[in-house]
Amino acid sequence: MAITPYIALAAYEQRRLHLRNEVSRQKAYLQQTSEPFSALSGSNLVMGRRRVNVGWTNGTGTKREPKAPTEFELCVLRLGLTEQSCAESRELRIWCKENLRRCYIPEWLLKEWGIGLTESEL
Repeated sequence: MAITPYIALAAYEQRRLHLRNEVSRQKAYLQQTSEPFSALSGSNLVMGRRRVNVGWTNGTGTKREPKAPTEFELCVLRLGLTEQSCAESRELRIWCKENLRRCYIPEWLLKEWGIGLTESEL
Protein backbone atom coordinates (compact mmCIF):
# COMPACT_ATOMS: atom_id res chain seq x y z
CA MET A 1 0.00 0.00 0.00
CA ALA A 2 1.47 3.32 -1.07
CA ILE A 3 1.34 6.27 1.28
CA THR A 4 -0.44 9.13 -0.34
CA PRO A 5 0.39 12.72 0.58
CA TYR A 6 -3.06 12.98 2.21
CA ILE A 7 -2.33 10.09 4.62
CA ALA A 8 1.12 11.47 5.45
CA LEU A 9 -0.34 14.93 6.09
CA ALA A 10 -3.06 13.45 8.30
CA ALA A 11 -0.48 11.58 10.37
CA TYR A 12 1.59 14.77 10.68
CA GLU A 13 -1.41 16.81 11.81
CA GLN A 14 -2.42 14.12 14.30
CA ARG A 15 1.09 14.06 15.82
CA ARG A 16 1.19 17.88 15.96
CA LEU A 17 -2.16 17.99 17.71
CA HIS A 18 -1.04 15.33 20.20
CA LEU A 19 2.13 17.28 21.05
CA ARG A 20 0.20 20.53 21.44
CA ASN A 21 -2.23 18.85 23.84
CA GLU A 22 0.66 17.29 25.77
CA VAL A 23 2.39 20.67 26.16
CA SER A 24 -0.86 22.32 27.25
CA ARG A 25 -1.43 19.57 29.82
CA GLN A 26 2.09 19.99 31.18
CA LYS A 27 1.74 23.77 31.41
CA ALA A 28 -1.47 23.38 33.36
CA TYR A 29 0.18 20.86 35.67
CA LEU A 30 3.13 23.20 36.29
CA GLN A 31 0.80 26.09 37.11
CA GLN A 32 -1.11 23.96 39.64
CA THR A 33 1.90 22.95 41.70
CA SER A 34 2.93 25.18 44.56
CA GLU A 35 6.65 24.40 44.22
CA PRO A 36 7.92 24.89 40.68
CA PHE A 37 10.75 22.34 40.86
CA SER A 38 8.67 19.50 42.28
CA ALA A 39 6.78 19.30 38.99
CA LEU A 40 9.99 19.00 37.01
CA SER A 41 11.08 15.88 38.85
CA GLY A 42 8.43 13.73 37.16
CA SER A 43 9.06 11.76 34.00
CA ASN A 44 6.06 13.15 32.15
CA LEU A 45 7.84 15.97 30.33
CA VAL A 46 7.86 16.07 26.52
CA MET A 47 11.62 16.42 26.17
CA GLY A 48 13.70 13.35 26.86
CA ARG A 49 16.68 13.26 29.21
CA ARG A 50 20.04 14.06 27.75
CA ARG A 51 22.78 11.50 28.19
CA VAL A 52 25.48 12.68 30.55
CA ASN A 53 28.89 11.39 31.52
CA VAL A 54 28.16 9.79 34.86
CA GLY A 55 31.81 9.07 35.56
CA TRP A 56 32.96 12.69 35.82
CA THR A 57 31.92 13.00 39.48
CA ASN A 58 33.70 9.98 40.89
CA GLY A 59 37.01 10.52 39.14
CA THR A 60 36.67 7.80 36.54
CA GLY A 61 37.42 9.75 33.41
CA THR A 62 39.06 8.64 30.24
CA LYS A 63 42.01 6.32 30.56
CA ARG A 64 45.31 7.95 29.66
CA GLU A 65 48.34 6.18 28.34
CA PRO A 66 51.51 6.57 30.39
CA LYS A 67 53.84 9.24 29.08
CA ALA A 68 56.55 8.04 26.74
CA PRO A 69 60.16 8.81 27.70
CA THR A 70 61.79 11.84 26.09
CA GLU A 71 64.77 11.57 23.74
CA PHE A 72 67.00 12.80 26.57
CA GLU A 73 65.75 10.07 28.90
CA LEU A 74 66.28 7.44 26.21
CA CYS A 75 69.84 8.68 25.68
CA VAL A 76 70.54 8.55 29.42
CA LEU A 77 69.19 4.99 29.58
CA ARG A 78 71.21 3.96 26.52
CA LEU A 79 74.39 5.32 28.11
CA GLY A 80 73.51 3.74 31.47
CA LEU A 81 73.81 6.97 33.45
CA THR A 82 72.27 8.06 36.73
CA GLU A 83 71.18 11.59 37.62
CA GLN A 84 74.44 12.15 39.50
CA SER A 85 76.66 10.89 36.67
CA CYS A 86 74.92 12.87 33.90
CA ALA A 87 77.02 16.01 34.43
CA GLU A 88 80.26 14.02 34.15
CA SER A 89 79.40 12.16 30.93
CA ARG A 90 81.30 13.34 27.86
CA GLU A 91 79.02 11.45 25.42
CA LEU A 92 75.88 12.96 26.92
CA ARG A 93 77.36 16.45 26.72
CA ILE A 94 78.15 15.98 23.02
CA TRP A 95 74.64 14.63 22.39
CA CYS A 96 73.10 17.59 24.23
CA LYS A 97 75.10 20.12 22.20
CA GLU A 98 74.00 18.46 18.95
CA ASN A 99 70.33 18.21 19.95
CA LEU A 100 69.98 21.44 21.92
CA ARG A 101 67.37 22.91 19.58
CA ARG A 102 65.59 19.64 18.79
CA CYS A 103 65.10 17.82 22.12
CA TYR A 104 64.27 18.64 25.72
CA ILE A 105 67.33 18.85 27.99
CA PRO A 106 66.87 19.62 31.71
CA GLU A 107 67.78 23.19 32.64
CA TRP A 108 69.87 22.17 35.64
CA LEU A 109 72.17 20.20 33.36
CA LEU A 110 72.50 23.05 30.86
CA LYS A 111 73.36 25.46 33.68
CA GLU A 112 75.95 23.10 35.09
CA TRP A 113 77.65 22.79 31.69
CA GLY A 114 77.21 26.47 30.84
CA ILE A 115 75.30 25.63 27.67
CA GLY A 116 72.36 27.78 26.68
CA LEU A 117 70.63 29.59 23.86
CA THR A 118 71.05 33.32 23.59
CA GLU A 119 68.24 35.58 22.41
CA SER A 120 69.77 35.77 18.92
CA GLU A 121 69.80 31.95 18.61
CA LEU A 122 66.11 31.59 19.41
